[in-house]
Amino acid sequence: MVYLHQNYQYIKMKKLNNLWIIVAAVTIALSSCYKEGPAISLRAKRDRLANEWICTDYTVDGQAADSLKKSFYIGDSLTLVLNISRSNTYNMNMQYTKEYSEKNNGALLNLKTNFTNKLYIVLMGNLTDNNVLWQNISNGGKWSFQDKFRKVEFSSPMGDLSKADGQKLFTADVLMLKNKNIKLQYDLNGKSHTITFEPLNKEIVK
Repeated sequence: MVYLHQNYQYIKMKKLNNLWIIVAAVTIALSSCYKEGPAISLRAKRDRLANEWICTDYTVDGQAADSLKKSFYIGDSLTLVLNISRSNTYNMNMQYTKEYSEKNNGALLNLKTNFTNKLYIVLMGNLTDNNVLWQNISNGGKWSFQDKFRKVEFSSPMGDLSKADGQKLFTADVLMLKNKNIKLQYDLNGKSHTITFEPLNKEIVK
């Protein structure tokens, strides 16, 4: 009887320990949730952030800012793209919009060819001269999560922030981090700017 009692106590303690492990795991997960979810995801945060992103909504102090949203586009054919890689690098370049690409048999702008094309340079200049995000994070550099994944920090040039060659440029709060949407918020001139992005392509960049 003593043996059975001890065995019962052992099983009970084991179940209790397992319960505490589950509670601790959920607590950790919830401690890094975002204001607009998801609370828990099977994909790592780095993998959710790594993609080719296009702006689909822009607000300032909660009000729609159509002119700032349009600053990511040239007509309905070209858009400024924020490329974020898993290897902690980022860049911004120009690409055909999804609508234009679909109407033209999946056409893609050949960046290597067009980097020296005068028209490409002029169009890219028109976009970047008027784009607030570009003016803050430049054309490329390194990124890193901060504050338990609640913030993302951009630096330039392609250096380490812990060293002299890395210059912190811009930090944004992460309001949403989903496979199909991200939402970043930052303050500029005393106003709160919020940008919503969705992937340029249907396939998830790995």
